[in-house]
Amino acid sequence: MSTLKGHVRHPDGVATVPLQGRVLPEHREAFNAAARASKLSVNLYMDSLIQYLEEHGGLPLLSKPKPQAEELPIQAA
Repeated sequence: MSTLKGHVRHPDGVATVPLQGRVLPEHREAFNAAARASKLSVNLYMDSLIQYLEEHGGLPLLSKPKPQAEELPIQAA
């Protein structure tokens, strides 16, 4: 049973592994809000999203983000 009342999680005994990464705070909140609205735990929402994507063409390959500038554009004094 999920720790969130009314939310569904993986059945007991299902093997799972951790997956971690850093995202922007607003992306995390959007993800959590979608899980809440779906009445799913974040874990089950993520697994369901991956399964949905795999059933509809697979996980997309994305382009690399633009590299960050190595130095700040500060005017010399």
